[in-house]
Amino acid sequence: MGQECESSETACPSLILNRAIVCDFEMPSSNLPDELDKDRIAEVALALLSLTLHDDRRVWKGIDWDVLDLLHEKGWILDSHTSAKSVVLTRDGERLAEEFLQKHFARQTSAGQ
Repeated sequence: MGQECESSETACPSLILNRAIVCDFEMPSSNLPDELDKDRIAEVALALLSLTLHDDRRVWKGIDWDVLDLLHEKGWILDSHTSAKSVVLTRDGERLAEEFLQKHFARQTSAGQ
């Protein structure tokens, strides 16, 4: 499957599907570290996307506002109600993000099973 182009049609061979330009080149296989369980990450990502379900199987490409509000209430991110397309992690949020990434998604070694 292709990737949406942000540049003109002449930048890459493309198809027009659902009014979006789709390039005929492969996405990088993954930037995720090998020590993470990609299947678990995919499952959780899909579950989080489902919180934004609307209009017959469409989901937003971001995290649900209520989830962002929860992260803010916990003090893990700064206020998400800005015009920016990103949020800022607090120091605790940054520390805990790495901790939770390892806790929930690190591959289990055979010695740990």
